[in-house]
Amino acid sequence: MTNELQPTNRETVYKDLFIADNLIKELTSQRKTIAVAEGCTGGSILNRITVPGATKVFRNGVIVYSQEAKKGLGVKKETMDQYGEYSPEVVIEMAKQVRRLRNDNLAISTVGEVGSSNPHSWVHIGYAFDNGDAFSQSMLIGNEGKALNKSMVANTSLVNGLMMLTDRKRSLVSVMAPLLPEMTNPFATEKLTDLSRQLVTFLRHHQMTISTIESCTGGAIADVITNSPGSSKVFNQGWVVYDENAKIMLGVPLSALSFGQVYSPQVSMEMALALRRKTNTDIVISTTGTMDIMDRRPYHGDTPPGTIYYSIIVDGHVITKCLKIEADKRYFMKTKITEHILIDLLSSLYASHNIFFKAINQK
Repeated sequence: MTNELQPTNRETVYKDLFIADNLIKELTSQRKTIAVAEGCTGGSILNRITVPGATKVFRNGVIVYSQEAKKGLGVKKETMDQYGEYSPEVVIEMAKQVRRLRNDNLAISTVGEVGSSNPHSWVHIGYAFDNGDAFSQSMLIGNEGKALNKSMVANTSLVNGLMMLTDRKRSLVSVMAPLLPEMTNPFATEKLTDLSRQLVTFLRHHQMTISTIESCTGGAIADVITNSPGSSKVFNQGWVVYDENAKIMLGVPLSALSFGQVYSPQVSMEMALALRRKTNTDIVISTTGTMDIMDRRPYHGDTPPGTIYYSIIVDGHVITKCLKIEADKRYFMKTKITEHILIDLLSSLYASHNIFFKAINQK
């Protein structure tokens, strides 16, 4: 069994989230905000940093797999033509553009190839700051598997982001050193891997594309889909819109968000429709809801933790559902939600094509 098929282990997850948790705490203490633009890591960074407390410092992130998606973010076509899509110049532009969307203090971006059979591939990580500084870091990776490579790059970017915010470089490195060799991808369970591969295979065969717009799941769905080889052929782009103004920026009507209605089937549907208009992809998945903590803001307290609304646009129709799950650590709630949504989507796709579908361990 490969690293991509290892079942989720709680101890591994806690170690993996150690970096993200410390980064969020450091940003909070400095009253700074962060934005993310992911290429090759396909949601792995976003999936990690959307831990409890992240809503205070994280506003939005985007997964831009294709050149068209990168251009939509603001990366110049001339830059990609001159230097190549997977270049330090492009990754710096990505970081600058996503930071400018909401004028955040720090932005992190990634480009490169993480699923290549090439034993040595370069990945570039970009960083942009509100003082105008921007630079890139190059990272040589092997062919250990797409999920593992994504995890390694994501963790490296977060470690370096944290180090840039603190003066505790030596102590941080000493703490991280024994953990880094153990980090795999705790989100890549056997069942999720199977569902993702089935979805990517189906979409490639039928020449269909997919995009995601996530709030409560924080990039988890995009992360799982982009773990599969060939996903770059079908995954257009993904957005993580924690902040309500970020939802409005993408086209969700302000009226739909008024008086705490952000946790509602209406907002879930509007999110999906907004991204469909922006991307014109065949399939769109959206999520909104509460995870492990009650939202104490005025008008928001009526939605109990574990209440999730999701929408799927498929075959020109919008399917909107409510999912209620038991409150748990956020990573494991994301796993359950992602499994449920992918099964729902695959069931719809297979039924429309008269294909028998049975997920691993499906009851």
